[in-house]
Amino acid sequence: MCVQILVIEGCWFLGDLMCVLYLILDFVITSASVGVMVLISVDRCVAISDPLRYPTKVTQKRVKICVCLCWICSVLCHILLRKDNMKGPGRYNSCIGDCVNVINYTEGVFDLILSFIGPVTVIIVLYMRVFVVAVSQA
Repeated sequence: MCVQILVIEGCWFLGDLMCVLYLILDFVITSASVGVMVLISVDRCVAISDPLRYPTKVTQKRVKICVCLCWICSVLCHILLRKDNMKGPGRYNSCIGDCVNVINYTEGVFDLILSFIGPVTVIIVLYMRVFVVAVSQA
């Protein structure tokens, strides 16, 4: 909350490095959360479509590994996408106290597809499958 208030005030007081870390962390948390929602959808799909094998397919160890991989992939992806901002923190700022995030068109489209369109499509397809299985069992 404190960081957001500093951004809303119009001036960034925490320096260029913290600005870059804040922007990367913002994207990482968002995309990892969407990734975890995909994992929840996969879990529900397996639980509904194959309930007898669910305990052997979905173990606590596999869940931990999948969630960790989701976060690691999110961190790596967004660090790679924001590498220009990390090379020269503050070089895109137009004035002192700016916190600017610059993404080129190709990286923006890639991020949109990887972080939003792809996961939402997977979630929709999985829940359609859950719906079909639930209707056939009713």
